[in-house]
Amino acid sequence: MKKVFLRTALLLAVGIGLLSNWLYHDPKAPHYETIKGGVKVSPGSQIFTDGRQLDPFAYGKMSLLVCETNETQKHLLFDIDERQVLGEFSGAQPLFATANGTKFFCSATSSESAGSFRLRLFDMVWRITGGKINLSGPQNTVEQFWSVDLKTHSAKAIGHVMQSNGARTGANPSPHHQFAYTVPTLNMKTNEIILFDLERNTLETRVVPGDPFGWWDDTNIFVQTPQNELMLYDVNTRSNSFLLSFSYLAEFFEEHGLTNAPQDAQPFLQWDGTNTVLYLTEGKKRWLAEESYLIRMERPEPTLTLVSKRFEFELDDHFDPTGTRYLYPESTTNENSTAVVMRDLTTGATHTLESSTSEKAFVMPQFYKDSVIYRRNNGVWQINLTTSNTTRLFPPEDTGAH
Repeated sequence: MKKVFLRTALLLAVGIGLLSNWLYHDPKAPHYETIKGGVKVSPGSQIFTDGRQLDPFAYGKMSLLVCETNETQKHLLFDIDERQVLGEFSGAQPLFATANGTKFFCSATSSESAGSFRLRLFDMVWRITGGKINLSGPQNTVEQFWSVDLKTHSAKAIGHVMQSNGARTGANPSPHHQFAYTVPTLNMKTNEIILFDLERNTLETRVVPGDPFGWWDDTNIFVQTPQNELMLYDVNTRSNSFLLSFSYLAEFFEEHGLTNAPQDAQPFLQWDGTNTVLYLTEGKKRWLAEESYLIRMERPEPTLTLVSKRFEFELDDHFDPTGTRYLYPESTTNENSTAVVMRDLTTGATHTLESSTSEKAFVMPQFYKDSVIYRRNNGVWQINLTTSNTTRLFPPEDTGAH
């Protein structure tokens, strides 16, 4: 009898283990593979850099997306200074580096029916009951977040959020990538965010006092309230503090002769190599590449400086770390241009770094150290601002890609 009991208990434990593995194992877990040697890129492939992050070249690396003609995609990690591909991500999209560049925060989207614990469990109930009990609800998009270790090539699941069909929000990292947050498109109440602790690989829901739009430092999130106050939310203490009152902003407008409505002022952030830099302008006019005022917030005390009463904004623009140079692709009517232009904000002079070609594509120029990195002729290029030397970073000349 005792042997029968032990045998039954063993079989039950094995069965539970197999069931747990089936429910929790995700066959689409991401993977990172080191690449030794060159990477072949087929002719006609489209190559993109990541223009979503304030610091897309953290730790001297950048992620590249290669869309090949057979509809396959490659997510590559590229070392800018060494000018070589380090490895390839599969099963997820790399967002930004963490842990001093040894890990990557990644996300992958799928239909809720694929890889969802909830729907796998519901499917099991449906099968056991012969289809009599169907608990499945509407299928949305699951955005799963992972921490991928570049040394061990292993991936650790952090958690997931629900998105509307086809949506993906990614995440907004703190300056040194210790935290990040996102605002999913589904199942969120007003002023709720999902906060990621990138050192503990956890996520949780937090409530902030308004609309978040970036980071002041490694622990404080910028928030704009419905009353147009700028506040900080401390992710460690869960406390709020005032940064800039609307009354101070209105007084600043009056003092500097700005006739624009101060309630229309919208913040946006740039990266100075160490911290974020907050600017204020009329958001709609910036996105339409029209003329408006430009105000910069100074550190450490949150005081305002009027950069210009009539600043000419351009599409896909970037400021350099000193705030004295302004980079953008040349605008054309109803089409994209491959010209790269830089404006000196101290003199107002403009310099064409690269003239336009017959190719029509998103150039996406961005500053990196004393150079500019941009897309052109279906490749990624770098121009040295000191010597004006231009180098194609990727793909290498011998791949045959055009």
